Amino acid sequence: TNVVYSYAGQWMYFELMQTMDTPSDFPRAFLVTGPFMVLTYLGVALIGYSFGVAQDDLVAGVQRGPGLRVVAMLLFAHVAIVYLIKNVVLARYVHGALSPNDLDSRSCRSYAKHSAV
Repeated sequence: TNVVYSYAGQWMYFELMQTMDTPSDFPRAFLVTGPFMVLTYLGVALIGYSFGVAQDDLVAGVQRGPGLRVVAMLLFAHVAIVYLIKNVVLARYVHGALSPNDLDSRSCRSYAKHSAV
């Protein structure tokens, strides 16, 4: 399941490229964000390992107290941001499938349709 989970976000790259003003800039954007994400996740793993978390679940390995609260808040922020990013892309796709005529218009009606999705 880890391999499947690792590549679960790949579908979103095509949707992001479609919404970009210049899709040819996507490889350049990915060359910046890709290594940043790898270094960030590696940094979190190394910090967790340095605190003695040897389990596969970082949050479960943190002792109760202020450290666990910080980890839980950061995990919540991470999940909320990922949800918002994926939801915007998915809502735009569904809006385009249901009502392609006003997908790019900046009217109250278009915003209402996009929000309803």
